[in-house]
Amino acid sequence: MRRHWLLPRLLAGKLARGEVSNTEVAYFMIGNLLLGSALYYSGVVWGNPPWTALSLWECALVVVVTVYGMIRCFDAAGGEANARFAADFNCLSFPIWLWTSVIVWSAFWIVTWLLRRWGLEVVPASSPFAETYAFVFGKAGWVLTAGAIVGSQIIFFAWMRATLAAAAAERMSRTQ
Repeated sequence: MRRHWLLPRLLAGKLARGEVSNTEVAYFMIGNLLLGSALYYSGVVWGNPPWTALSLWECALVVVVTVYGMIRCFDAAGGEANARFAADFNCLSFPIWLWTSVIVWSAFWIVTWLLRRWGLEVVPASSPFAETYAFVFGKAGWVLTAGAIVGSQIIFFAWMRATLAAAAAERMSRTQ
């Protein structure tokens, strides 16, 4: 293992001397995203029931999408030849995450609202099926949430890859 990956002072020196490759920068970016996912799914935060089969499955999907998405983004941006990869990715992350979140979570809440409204009209609380409906809807809620989380990751990386590829193509056309 490279010691400077874990020791900020050593890393700062290597960065100052220009000894950190673009590929290594991409590894740091993957590490940052995965660390965030690991903390979110670990039970360290209160928002998630830790270590359920469903939360671990969702986490595994997020990890796979993150690693695959970052690799595809790095390649689309020009790979090692693009010295601006980190700046491009980080700057583009804000507007792409913003619009991805607005679109995906708006759709999530609309579908959730429709399911609740439909369910309350079709299955009243006094119905003998109310308990079954509550169980099924409880699982459907998880499926919708996991779909929104994993789906937003997929949309983010697909959009980022396309945008980075367009930026790389524009850079190439300007240098020729």
